[in-house]
Formats: sequence, C-alpha cells, structure tokens
Amino acid sequence: MKREKEAELLSEFLKQLNKPNYGIRSHTNIVISCYVVAFALFIISGYVFERGSYIANLMLVFGGHFWGTGWVFHRSISQWKALAPHISTTSIDERMRELEL
Repeated sequence: MKREKEAELLSEFLKQLNKPNYGIRSHTNIVISCYVVAFALFIISGYVFERGSYIANLMLVFGGHFWGTGWVFHRSISQWKALAPHISTTSIDERMRELEL
C-alpha cells in the first residue's frame, strides 16, 4: 500500500475511533431496514407461492440476502462496542509519524 493511502486510512480511522458512538446509529438503521425488507419479501413470497409462480423462489433468495446482511451488520455493532476501547491510538499515531518522514 502506498504511504499516502495508508496515512489517509489511518487518519480517517482515528477520526472515527474518537467519535463516541461511531457507526452504531447508521448500522442500526441498516439492520432494521434489512430485516424489514427481508420480512416483507418472505411474506410476499408466501402469497406468490400459493399461485405457483417461480418468482417466489427469487423473492426468497433476495429475502435471505437481506436477512443475512442485516445479521452481519448486527454482529458488527456488538463486536465494535467490545473492541473499540482496546484499540491503541498511540501505535496508530506512531505509524502516522513514521509515514510523514
């Protein structure tokens, strides 16, 4: 990775790390919307399945995709809360100073 790109990524990470509840609000919105869309697709596919249409299978696939995406973001929220206090900002600052030389 180029030095400029690494310095940019590290500075962005430090900015985000210093925010009190980084990503929790935006990730919560994503989780809720993914679960709502998945639930709606599952319900609609049940009605479509009664008519014998192949679209029901497609709706189940997309519903599973949205459900999985919501689950991944849900897990990342809980893991970030546990990991954020243990990330050392001093080592990131030292690396940024090395990159500036």
